[in-house]
Amino acid sequence: MTNQPNNSNNFDAEKNANDITNNIGNNSKNFNKKHKKKMKTPLKVLLIILLCFLIIIGSLFGTFLVLRKRGKDRLTSKNGNASFPTDIIDAMENDGEVIYKNGEKYVLNKNIVSFVFMGVDKTDINGTKQNGNAGQADSISLIALDTAEKSVKVLPISRETMVDVDIYSATGEKTGTEKKQLCLAYSYGNGGKTSCENVKKSVSRLLYGMDIKSYYAMELEGVSKLTDKIGGIDLTALETLNGSYSIIKNESVNLKGGKAIFYIQERSNDLTANQGRMARQKQFMSALTKKCGKNILSNFTNLVTYYNVLKPYSYTDLSLSDVTYLASECLSTKLLNEIEYLDISGNTSLGKDNHSEFNADSNSVYNAVVDIFYKKTTDGNTSK
Repeated sequence: MTNQPNNSNNFDAEKNANDITNNIGNNSKNFNKKHKKKMKTPLKVLLIILLCFLIIIGSLFGTFLVLRKRGKDRLTSKNGNASFPTDIIDAMENDGEVIYKNGEKYVLNKNIVSFVFMGVDKTDINGTKQNGNAGQADSISLIALDTAEKSVKVLPISRETMVDVDIYSATGEKTGTEKKQLCLAYSYGNGGKTSCENVKKSVSRLLYGMDIKSYYAMELEGVSKLTDKIGGIDLTALETLNGSYSIIKNESVNLKGGKAIFYIQERSNDLTANQGRMARQKQFMSALTKKCGKNILSNFTNLVTYYNVLKPYSYTDLSLSDVTYLASECLSTKLLNEIEYLDISGNTSLGKDNHSEFNADSNSVYNAVVDIFYKKTTDGNTSK
């Protein structure tokens, strides 16, 4: 026998609920009549202020959600535009959204937010310089945030990496594309948007056309100001350096101000000197990120403080909505202690103009690209 609902009990319960509701309503009306005249002006003002406060908070929260969504839509949207050499992979589908190698299938990870970070050797980074006089990008890294895994990967790229670079005249007209050191891509611009976009384009070419959304450039003076603000970075020197400062290998050193710039910029004239400098830059940036992150977690207002310190020395295409999204994601990442650094191997040789040239190994580049932008899947694996 199937149990049937007791309609009588439901009706009684409903009637009782209505009676209670009516009584509450009547009592409320009577209370309002009795006490309406007793509500004093200060209380009314307080209630109005509270209501306005709640409206403002709601509006701000709504604005935050709108900005966050806009940032997410722009930074995480992916277009399949990768172009892998046929001797690197076995097959490719949907313009690189799916690739196959050695019988393994890899699918584009659409949760990746990536941008190029550039450390620039010029001052006054405001996009007003004549093409060719903007300086060079001494330090270049691809930074990738996985918004699903809540993790960060950093791929330092040698400034001496040989890659196709768009060449522009002093008046800003494109005159062609040549194989040059990656650092020179920045010089073919005005020190602002055109320089940064040229570097981003060349990095994308190096990484087989992967979609890189944004860029952030900072002149070295910003490092000086930020390290002064946080009391310096303590680390063990990786090399002995002599010049404006004297730093001894394996000794503990506190780096701030000009000494911090010296440590990450100085290099000898040896063919492979830039490799040592990249190791120092990686060590320094890792320590800087951890210290700043720790300070922000202990006092969130430090985020605004550091932003204001770096703002005069930075140039980026990240909008308010982009920054809102990235900030909200970074708060829940393993950013402080679990940044994973990757690298690209290759060979360094002396070019015809007596400058070091780093030629990246194609398989090493492929492995880095897959590690950052793709996820292996067992769905439909094939040995195409």
